[in-house]
Amino acid sequence: MAFPIALIDAKVGAVMRSILFTAAVLLAAPACKGKDDKAASSTKEGTAVTAEKPAPTCKPGELISGDACVAVVTADTVAAVQAQGDRIDQLAKVLDDVATYAAPIELLNAFRQLEAWKQIVTLVPELEKVEGVVATLDEGTKQLAAFRASLGDVRTRLGNIQTDVKAIYETSGTKQRVDDVRAKLSAEVKAAVASLDAATKQVVEQAIVPALAQLGDVSAIVDGACALAKLKGGGAELQKLCEQAKGVFGPAKTYLEGLRTQPTALLKDVADGLEKQLDALLDQAAKAALDEAQAHVDAALKAP
Repeated sequence: MAFPIALIDAKVGAVMRSILFTAAVLLAAPACKGKDDKAASSTKEGTAVTAEKPAPTCKPGELISGDACVAVVTADTVAAVQAQGDRIDQLAKVLDDVATYAAPIELLNAFRQLEAWKQIVTLVPELEKVEGVVATLDEGTKQLAAFRASLGDVRTRLGNIQTDVKAIYETSGTKQRVDDVRAKLSAEVKAAVASLDAATKQVVEQAIVPALAQLGDVSAIVDGACALAKLKGGGAELQKLCEQAKGVFGPAKTYLEGLRTQPTALLKDVADGLEKQLDALLDQAAKAALDEAQAHVDAALKAP
């Protein structure tokens, strides 16, 4: 069957139009995609620039808070932390002279070894108190040593705090933020004050106060025993120890009386100084620890 020429031409024309349309679409697609990708890339790049806003340039003594620099450390801040460290060192030197406190222990132990002393004890029952005094002084020596060791821990922490605040005071263009530094320093302050607070309470209650209460009494008892020994001829060794006793109990008591108020005074100074000068760099937990230490100081000072 023969097809009309017109019908053939129509079909050929339709096919050609379809081919041309498809080619146009394919050619146009890459161009559209390129425009879209460029726009998307431009949008992403614009967002990145906005998010990465440059940090402010801080002056020495400043830290970053939000988008701005704030002053948190001054020369007074650095000096205050240094002053507390110096106080720790001063008290540590006093505690290093513990031989003055220990001298009565050695003397009383020497007395107790003599037969002449043992005979006098049978005549003067009060001398049996010496046993308890020696035990008290021995425990006091251990407590003083423990307190001395605790001061080393506190001194180390104060040294860390001093290093940090000094670096802030001397550094420009810091990248540190207030919140991060506050968390770090607050932890150091809280630990230092808690350690000093507990150690102070323990050394005063378990060493200094009990020893002071007994040193005066035992000194009078030994004086009486020595007077009795002199009358009854207690022997050269006993007389020698009695002479030594005149220069032992007095200095030991004076040493303890001077030491009694120093741990509490130190705790008060440390708590006061840190709270005032580091106020902007302490969180509520650290401030609460300082307030608690202050309350303990007040209670200790009111105690007889």
